[in-house]
Amino acid sequence: ASRPVLLRHANFAARVSHPPLAVAVSPPLASADTADADAAPPSLTPIYLGVFTQMLSEGIAIGTLPLHMTLMGGSPLEVAAATSCFSVMQMLLCPLLVALSSAIGDRETILRVCLLGATMSGVLLSLSNSVYQIIFARLLAGAFAASVPVAQAAVTDVVTGNATAAALARVSAAAQSGVVAGPAVAAFLLPAFGYLGVPSAFRLRCVFALSSSLALGVLALSSRDVEVRRARRSRRPKELLRRMREERAAKAAKAAAGAADRGGPAARLTQPVLRLVAVLIGWSLTLSVSTYGLFAPRFLGFAQPQLSASYSAGAAVTLGVQLALFPKLVRRFGAHLVATAGLLSVSGAMASMVVCRAQPWHSALYLLNRASSGVADTSVATLVALASSPASRAANLALIQSSRAAARIFSPLASSTLFQ
Repeated sequence: ASRPVLLRHANFAARVSHPPLAVAVSPPLASADTADADAAPPSLTPIYLGVFTQMLSEGIAIGTLPLHMTLMGGSPLEVAAATSCFSVMQMLLCPLLVALSSAIGDRETILRVCLLGATMSGVLLSLSNSVYQIIFARLLAGAFAASVPVAQAAVTDVVTGNATAAALARVSAAAQSGVVAGPAVAAFLLPAFGYLGVPSAFRLRCVFALSSSLALGVLALSSRDVEVRRARRSRRPKELLRRMREERAAKAAKAAAGAADRGGPAARLTQPVLRLVAVLIGWSLTLSVSTYGLFAPRFLGFAQPQLSASYSAGAAVTLGVQLALFPKLVRRFGAHLVATAGLLSVSGAMASMVVCRAQPWHSALYLLNRASSGVADTSVATLVALASSPASRAANLALIQSSRAAARIFSPLASSTLFQ
């Protein structure tokens, strides 16, 4: 008889509170009624904002640091070191940060720590006077580049069923949007600072400083929202909090028992195979960007404008597919079939691009490859979440991100060598 009253309390608290950066770490009591919704709940939006902000800083760095370091007298080897050290630190420390978020039971705090790392890295970049200081700043950025797997773990703590694919797709889209928007934001801000009278030697430093300010602003806003929400939650009746904890514990125990029932030799191979698939998808993205920058000028006569247009169109198609099409495909066919179709489509489109160089067919195949890569990449994250127990889900998602970082270390060199 008390359950309807309890549900009304929980629903009222959900309506009056503004969610913090990772509010979904504590699922609402009424999640059983909404977990299977086709769309991810709007309360997860702050998580996507945090991911976008950190990846925007990364996109600005990717698009501007090579030329900036060259103008400072950096050698190609030092530029490569600044690029690789980010991935090395991400590969090593990303699982540790995600494990810490599970150990303390507070993913919102770790997400704020990641934003703090992005803020400090941007400040150091804006103050750096040597290539070695830039490399140190990139090491710091990589050490805290765990916002994507922490956000993935946070949303999968809340949503289940059909909403899982939609929530994970939006995390991937937020990360992709930040990386894509970063170079465009830098390209807009550099002449804007020139118009304001900033000397050319300091314009890029101002861009890094502004990026740090944005990350700091989101960090401050999220911290304030966390305190407000915690204060509101502390005023809930003790009986309500006790029952919410009991229901969460029962739900977690039931999910863990179901995962144990599905165990066996094949189940134990699932996560290693998915990590291998993540590495291969990462390599296909390297082929579609950096190696394509070698292929298209030599065999298609592309100049920088054509390459940039291809990259931008490919990124736009990937985002559109992840947001609009991917959740519907998973709902209709299931994550396994969607992942298989995505991988086959990537393989077929990439192989066909090599032999079909007539326009517009070649560009259509390139866009198909990028769209299929987005589908396959997000499918892997969905399969990792669905095939994990609640206790191991966050760690498995972190290892997927770590595997992608490892692929970014060796795949550019291997691809360029094979192309040559």
